[in-house]
This record gives sequence, C-alpha cells and structure tokens, in this order.
Amino acid sequence: MDKVRMKKAVKPAVGQVIKGTKSIVRDAQVREESFASGFNFYKQVYIVLIGSFLGYVYETVWYLVKYGEFVDRKGVFFGPYSPIYGVGMWGIALLLQKVHNRNPFYIIGVSALLGAAFEIVCSILQEIIFGWRSWDYSGTFLSIGGRTNFLMACMWGLVGYVFVVWLYPFLTKLIEGIPNKIGRPLCVVLLILFCLDIFITSAAVLRNKYRERGIPAENRFEELLDQHYPD
Repeated sequence: MDKVRMKKAVKPAVGQVIKGTKSIVRDAQVREESFASGFNFYKQVYIVLIGSFLGYVYETVWYLVKYGEFVDRKGVFFGPYSPIYGVGMWGIALLLQKVHNRNPFYIIGVSALLGAAFEIVCSILQEIIFGWRSWDYSGTFLSIGGRTNFLMACMWGLVGYVFVVWLYPFLTKLIEGIPNKIGRPLCVVLLILFCLDIFITSAAVLRNKYRERGIPAENRFEELLDQHYPD
C-alpha cells in the first residue's frame, strides 16, 4: 500500500521535472536557432532599419514641437527613414553593446564623442559628394565648423545611453522573437528596398547638382531623374 502511494506521489513530480526539462531545452533551442542571434548580419540590418525609422519620427516630432508645423523630415524619397540615425545607432550598438553595465557617465561620454564625430564625418562627406550639407550649427555653443555642437553631442550621449541600457536589450528580444521563416526573407526585402531608396535619392541629388551647373543628362536614367525629380 505504501509503495502504491509512493508511486502515485512520485509520478506527478517526475512528470513536472520532465515537462520543465523539455521547456528548458525548447527555449535553449529557440535561442540557438534564432536567425538573429548574437550581433549577426540580420540583427544589424534590423537595428539600422529601426534606428532610421525612429530617427525620422524624432526629426518630425521635433520640428512639429519647435515650429508648430508638420513637415515630413525623412532623409530619403520614399520610406519613412532617416538613415543617418540608423547608421549612428548601429555604430553605438557595435561599439557599446557589451558595456551596458558600465558607469552611466562613461556610456554617455563615449556616445557623445562617437555621435559628434559621426556627424562631422557625415557632414564632410555630404558636402564633398553633393556640394551642400543638411545641417549647420554655426553660431551655436561649441560649434565645430557648424557640423556639430555641444547640444547635439549631449543629445547623442543621452540617446546612446538610452539605446545601450534599455532600447538595445528590448530590440534584441523583439528581433530574435520573430519566426525564422519570416525574419530572414523580411530582412532581405526591407534591406533591398532601403538600399534602392538611398540609391535613387542619392542619384537624384547628384543629378540636381550637375543640372544646376548646366550639365545635360547623358543617359536615359539621368533623363528620368530630370523628369521625375526636377527639384
């Protein structure tokens, strides 16, 4: 009789242990098999895309609050993106993802320096390639050639801290939670559209530069740019 009771008592316990073990194994397999595990190519693409979208939202809301007028502040022709923010967040994630437990002032300081340097480089490249720049902070506190300033460096520092400590861990769980069958092809499609958008936008801006110099279109593609993107 006692043996029967023991078997009845042990059986549920063993079942719970087996069930718990299966759950742990299943969770481990999900983590191991995630298409975006670690900081691989897929996760980096999603970080750039999400950062570009958040940058677009920030720019649009900032302009609305400051000037009381809604202006579409996207950095490309088609998608709701501001690529400079996406690349900036990718750089911060690449360099600071493993130091989220460090002193907050360290993270803020490094993020501020990285962000300021990034703005300077982007401004110089834009001026060299396109002949103009999208921002000019001349006359503001601690402005560096109008390419960045103290306020923007502080902004990058705070954004970097929030991103590294809170947003990146959240995005990691969100991205890795996407089913593999959806995550991989969706990433590829979004990346292709994103690159095409940047390519067409850049080509149109360059063509506008040459058009202002009186240089005529030399091929059908440039003619299409003149026709569809005259300004």
